[in-house]
Amino acid sequence: MDNNQGNYTIFQNLEIIPPQKIKAYTVDVKDWEFLKGKINEIKITVNGFYSIGFLLLGASISSLITIFATDFQDDASKYLTWTFFAVSLLGGLLSTCFARDKHKQENAKPKDIIAQMKLIEDKLETSSGISAL
Repeated sequence: MDNNQGNYTIFQNLEIIPPQKIKAYTVDVKDWEFLKGKINEIKITVNGFYSIGFLLLGASISSLITIFATDFQDDASKYLTWTFFAVSLLGGLLSTCFARDKHKQENAKPKDIIAQMKLIEDKLETSSGISAL
């Protein structure tokens, strides 16, 4: 068997971009630690509006099935079932819409902010292990 290997040359065309001057703030270590502590104290509760909304939507579907499957003896029961259907449908829709909007507001999580702050700290550390903050 004859192994015939060719010469391969790998070229990397890299353009080194020099860092640009940017404005920066000096932050005292105590202030930095205070901010990290306050961000860690932020607690985002579980959004229970989705559960409530889907329960109400399920109840409205159940009452709609009852409306079409039951032969009501009097009109009062039928109107009461239609009212329950409308209220549970409206409540379910509003609750799920509110839950979706609340979820959009909670896009930034405190642990993501703390992780970014730790990256900044790591960038500013000197070789002697002393933090530049």
